[in-house]
Amino acid sequence: MHTATYAVLYALGWLSFPGSVFRWPLFVGLLCYGVLIEILQLLTGYRFMEFWDVVANTSGLGLGCLGIIIAQRFLPSVVLALGGVLDLESELKSDLKSDLKSDRKSSTSHHFDVRSP
Repeated sequence: MHTATYAVLYALGWLSFPGSVFRWPLFVGLLCYGVLIEILQLLTGYRFMEFWDVVANTSGLGLGCLGIIIAQRFLPSVVLALGGVLDLESELKSDLKSDLKSDRKSSTSHHFDVRSP
């Protein structure tokens, strides 16, 4: 369960922050998150820290990274499409910002007199 969860978490993190395949901050951050959860379980009084859960979390992160490497090698069009979706979102945001700026400029150049009848 831990392995699959952390593999999916790594893949989602990679999709959320596109860039290089093996992103150290993402890997280390998720690893620290898993260790923190295990430590916090000690504070509950009815749960225990499990070393093998940390090992499973780490192996899940490694499998997530490996899955991305394999996808990039053998399914580049899928990875490109996913990256394209992410790039399209950022392009849409920048287009929206430029449209808003142009609307502001055009609205300041025209003066409309609005009166109640």
